[in-house]
Amino acid sequence: MRSRSCSFVLAVAFFAASPALAVNSAMKFDQLVCRELADIQKAMELIKGGKAEAWRAFGQERIQAGACKMYRHRGTVVIDEEREGFACVRPPGDLECVWAPKTAINDFAGYIVPEPMPPRPVGMGRRR
Repeated sequence: MRSRSCSFVLAVAFFAASPALAVNSAMKFDQLVCRELADIQKAMELIKGGKAEAWRAFGQERIQAGACKMYRHRGTVVIDEEREGFACVRPPGDLECVWAPKTAINDFAGYIVPEPMPPRPVGMGRRR
């Protein structure tokens, strides 16, 4: 019985410490997001290079291939990972994250997992 309660405590501690559960954010505007970091990096290079037509063609091709999609303005997302100015985000409840530029994400104080309370020793409660 002790190993079960120990496993339960470890599982609760893992989920409470998980950064994915700690911060919700929102998209600032409609944004192309991709499963592969390299795809979103290429899309951003095209935009920064002033190649809007090439960006549209690339985005359409990647959307049709199922590698990218559009996330809508003000859509709530959870940040799973950050790397090189990009964040891997997903809507709350989804399991798979997709890459978006960090500049498209507006951090806000959303659901924050509270710190677990330490157990109180038996007999240390208030006396009447």
